[in-house]
Amino acid sequence: MAYILSVNDKPKPVLQSSPKPELVFAQALLKAQTELDRLIEEEKKIAIRKAQLRETIKALSPLVSPGANPTDLGTMSLANAIRIVVASAQRPLNALEIRGRLSDLGYKLTQHKNPMASIHTAIRRMQENSEVKKVELDGAGKEKFEQGPELKKPDVVDYLAEL
Repeated sequence: MAYILSVNDKPKPVLQSSPKPELVFAQALLKAQTELDRLIEEEKKIAIRKAQLRETIKALSPLVSPGANPTDLGTMSLANAIRIVVASAQRPLNALEIRGRLSDLGYKLTQHKNPMASIHTAIRRMQENSEVKKVELDGAGKEKFEQGPELKKPDVVDYLAEL
């Protein structure tokens, strides 16, 4: 509520009308739809860039190591693939994000009967060995993990570091 002040009078309340709820909801809906459209466009750009990077990696890998693909996660154990994901992450990741990154890197999760159970088991074992550490819970109540002090380097990391 606002007040009008004059020299001779006491303050008088001035009623200000609030915008109609329908208008407020319509504005919120428009804002949400605009943001969703922007995010969808960003996702498309990211998907295109990921495809380009996969092709670049495919093209460069034989030049780095003729006869072998050092970034072929399909030949690695799940634990080694998770080590690469955790070591390269810029922030703590939950198990779903680790699964997504494994998939993005070309790791064949279909070789596991229950990929999430396998990922959780590998993370738990790595946590017991101080290779990863639990740092927080995300807003959805999922544990997040980051590199621990004892994280082992997979062979591919050693190989690439020597180049």
